[in-house]
Amino acid sequence: YKVYQKIFRRYRSKRALRINVRKPRIYVKRKTSYGKALEIKEKFTYLLAGIHSNKLKKYVHICRTKIYSPLRSLLKILESRLDVILYRINLVQSPKTLRGLASLGYVSVNGAQKFRPSFSIKVNNYVDLGIPAWLYPKLKSQFKERVKKKLIFKPQTSYSEISYKLFRLIKFSEPTEKNVFYPFNFKVYYFFRLYPR
Repeated sequence: YKVYQKIFRRYRSKRALRINVRKPRIYVKRKTSYGKALEIKEKFTYLLAGIHSNKLKKYVHICRTKIYSPLRSLLKILESRLDVILYRINLVQSPKTLRGLASLGYVSVNGAQKFRPSFSIKVNNYVDLGIPAWLYPKLKSQFKERVKKKLIFKPQTSYSEISYKLFRLIKFSEPTEKNVFYPFNFKVYYFFRLYPR
């Protein structure tokens, strides 16, 4: 095909040359529903590093037993985890550092220290993040830069309220698929396809 293109360029004149050259066809393999579900799971575990396939499988099997809206109950379990809620505050870009802060005892729920990142936050609970002195200046400068460049990469959730003066988050309602932001096409039912009964 490239050879014919060169010939066409070399002998181009006012009279149009017609060269019948068949272009090579590119076959794109379509993804199955399982393939899509696997891709969503990989993106999800990469974004929230720490919620791995065994944990997701356990959550899916728990939610299958729910008679009323298993999809909503799975989203509720995922979004009410302590590390995910702290990740939504927009202070730190990676959940790993937040998990480290929680394990060191810098996170408290309703005034009590919590060390488990998988701790479930209920409605009307408030979460305080006590940032250590050695990390505070770095976080503050990063946050100011992101605000200046308009790079706040996660929109604030509509089911919680955040105070950046106190580093406190209050959860006042349950999350739904409409008010939770993910940077990819996130659908909860993909997890149910991935982990059948």
